[in-house]
Amino acid sequence: MNILLVNDDGIYAEGIIKLAEALKDGHRVVIAAPDKQCSGFASSMYHRITVKKADLGISGVTAYKVAGTPVNCATIGVQKLFPGADAVISGINAGRNAGPDILYSGTVGAALEAALYGYRSIAVSLRTSDHMKESFLYSADFMKRNLDNLCSMPIPEQSFININFPSELPPRGIRTARAAETDIKDYLSFAGEGDPDCKETVYTVSGRIKKPVYAEGTDLLAVKEGYISLSVLKIARDVSVPEAHISDLVL
Repeated sequence: MNILLVNDDGIYAEGIIKLAEALKDGHRVVIAAPDKQCSGFASSMYHRITVKKADLGISGVTAYKVAGTPVNCATIGVQKLFPGADAVISGINAGRNAGPDILYSGTVGAALEAALYGYRSIAVSLRTSDHMKESFLYSADFMKRNLDNLCSMPIPEQSFININFPSELPPRGIRTARAAETDIKDYLSFAGEGDPDCKETVYTVSGRIKKPVYAEGTDLLAVKEGYISLSVLKIARDVSVPEAHISDLVL
């Protein structure tokens, strides 16, 4: 199988390197990843990017360092760098991408972009822990063992699979899950002292769920309880405004 790997942690991140090392035997692997950390970039993109080959020391794997966003990596990857790809895998991300995280995640954004182009796409993330090296190795090996099954799962067009690994090893099992809902006001916070004259103010933005809702059947609960969560995500495009409200608008 021809596999394009992308991420948001950057081309030298441990997650994408471990994934490439696991998949290179038996598959043709090409990496297109940002030249720097791009977490939280969601579906943003640059209009002018530079691409250079990178030597990651992984035999048989071609790697490209992209001065752009994760979405740029996915787009240029499937259009120019590896148009023969059969699947696009985004990750392995250092940090969970479940619940409200999916709105901001560059890992998820890149997977979504590939799915919109019609490619089988999988976003892979793991919950942070004190044994990340072992977690990366386990997650990469899981993807290697299950890649054929994951790529043959019947899912709707322009949708993708979102996988989150728990911090516990080995996981207790696998759960299909929906993305947990969280009040966004409870998610983003800003730290810093405001300047009343607004000459220059520096704020630090953080995304951390203060009161997570571990509802039954959600990805947050699955990962918390030590399970691998597997969700199918798709951008919503079919919401229509009632005709009565349209007629009230004034030209």
